[in-house]
Amino acid sequence: MSFAAPVRDQRLVLDQVVRIDQLAATERFADATSETVDAVLEGAAQFATGEFAPLDRIGDTVGSKWADGSVTTPPGFKDAYAAFVEGGWMTLAAPVEAGGQGLPLALSAALMEDLNAANIGFALCPMLSMGAIEALEAHGSDRQKADYLPKIVSGEWPATMNLTEPQAGSDVGALKTKAEPNGDGSRAPRFTSPMASTTWPRTSSISSSLGPRGHPRGPRGFRCSSSPRYSPMGLATTCAARRSSISLASTPRRRA
Repeated sequence: MSFAAPVRDQRLVLDQVVRIDQLAATERFADATSETVDAVLEGAAQFATGEFAPLDRIGDTVGSKWADGSVTTPPGFKDAYAAFVEGGWMTLAAPVEAGGQGLPLALSAALMEDLNAANIGFALCPMLSMGAIEALEAHGSDRQKADYLPKIVSGEWPATMNLTEPQAGSDVGALKTKAEPNGDGSRAPRFTSPMASTTWPRTSSISSSLGPRGHPRGPRGFRCSSSPRYSPMGLATTCAARRSSISLASTPRRRA
């Protein structure tokens, strides 16, 4: 099935709803000129159509394979992710100090609309990385930002999500894994049930976002911890036992 990105509709929303011209009039988003917006929308449409959409069907028919302790993605996935990174698409709304372009989040949202529509299975990888960038930017310590943000923004370290257990799928409030104090101000996860991880196997390292419980009841007790995961083959196979922690008890969404 053919795919066509809704560039004209996106431009209409950005102009009439987002009022992106008003954002561009501020010092923070001065680079979001009309020419830049057009280039991003057109470029995102071409990329989604040319790189992600053609892999949607093969992702279903071939899928990723697990064998002998390693994962092999369908043909074309590795090259498409490399093109995504080389095109700088991860950097659109990322902070400038971490290697990002610092453009309005609305432009990144338009990009993700295209990628999700073209190939939702593949688009989950950059989606998780962009979420990790936002969480670290809003709640990470200076050290966490320095350690993680440049790697994730560059695409060298995609981010993952670890928030599912056999008894806690859609009901994440049933999560049993706990983040217990170490006595030095940090916390470490105590795994009482297997925790699933959404991962990306085609990079040298993966930044893992773990959601253990810091409070006894309900989803508001979750804590977000960050940890790099390494493997000589570029696969997410091991995980540091001790993680730095970001409190996500209340996480306001970044506007723009």
